Amino acid sequence: MFTKAFWLAEIDRLTKVFASAMLGVIGVNGIGLLDADWLGALSVAGMAVTVSLLSDIGSAGITGGYPSLTRLTTSNRATRLKDIGGRADIEAAQARRASGKAEK
Repeated sequence: MFTKAFWLAEIDRLTKVFASAMLGVIGVNGIGLLDADWLGALSVAGMAVTVSLLSDIGSAGITGGYPSLTRLTTSNRATRLKDIGGRADIEAAQARRASGKAEK
């Protein structure tokens, strides 16, 4: 939980939770941007982010420092990435695996 990889993955997850909750509240009401209850939407999104963060911190104790009970790969390549730019490394590894080439 105290690693850079954990917090990079966590920021990604929380951003998606926040955006999903905001879109859900605004979209369900079927109203325009100017008529939206922004304070209410922010409140719901903030609660969703809080619950997700607490859940992910709890998961980190079970998974050995990863914020989710599932991982991108079974060999934990995602947790070894040094920065967000490593996504290309993940995609390249997946492409190599799909084509049957051994990974280094």
